[in-house]
Amino acid sequence: MGLGGVGWRRVGSKVQIWGWENCLRVRGFSSAAVPSHMESVGFIGLGNMGCHMARNLINAGYRVSVHDVNENAMKKFLDDGIPTKRSPLEVSESSDVVITMLPSSTHVLDVYSGGNGLLGYAEKPMMVDAPVSGGVPAAEAGTLTFMAAKICNNMAMAISMLGVSEAFALGQNLGIKASTLTDIFNCSSACCWSSDTYNPVPGVLEGVPSSRNYDGGFTSKLMAKNLDLAMASASDVGYKYPMGSEALDIYQKLCDEG
Repeated sequence: MGLGGVGWRRVGSKVQIWGWENCLRVRGFSSAAVPSHMESVGFIGLGNMGCHMARNLINAGYRVSVHDVNENAMKKFLDDGIPTKRSPLEVSESSDVVITMLPSSTHVLDVYSGGNGLLGYAEKPMMVDAPVSGGVPAAEAGTLTFMAAKICNNMAMAISMLGVSEAFALGQNLGIKASTLTDIFNCSSACCWSSDTYNPVPGVLEGVPSSRNYDGGFTSKLMAKNLDLAMASASDVGYKYPMGSEALDIYQKLCDEG
């Protein structure tokens, strides 16, 4: 998938790409396809998703330098001989293309317009705002989908995850095993990403956060943030979305309860 264009919005959980022409093919990185004028890639944001994305770029043959406010996250790359930079500005000065993977609007503003931010670079960049879908497993596998309408997508997913979770809870309280429920859901009308790819019940699917004590998944805090953005967008256009509002209340309560 080729990326290129101009402009960015101040919305978290998005990928902003700083480049000068059509940039990186994000699905299935290929070292044979690395253009000579964009071999050097800067990556900012080495969290649950960003760390895997940066590793995939390295494995594909790009010269990657990284930055994160978390020193421990940067140390993992430094220990492997990957250059680390002290600021976003340092990253931009040594890179043909800069990719950011940041968790919130606050982080986006700090990286782009804060002290030693990307926009302090003398060259005027071309930028693309490209939301992603697929979660941590897709980031690790290199199969993230870069997409538009991310807020709408995340609202639908947040609501469906709650419905699937409630259905699993009901079924198990009725004495039906989670694995049996999964088989039924996935060959029936309840089949969805929350049931067949990101199943919320521990032990049903291997490699998903629920089977790793919910480690490394898309957190309730991030989901609540995305739903809050969706509700703000709804307010901007004068619509009310009761299921989205209810989902936001549930995720916020989960965050409050820890």
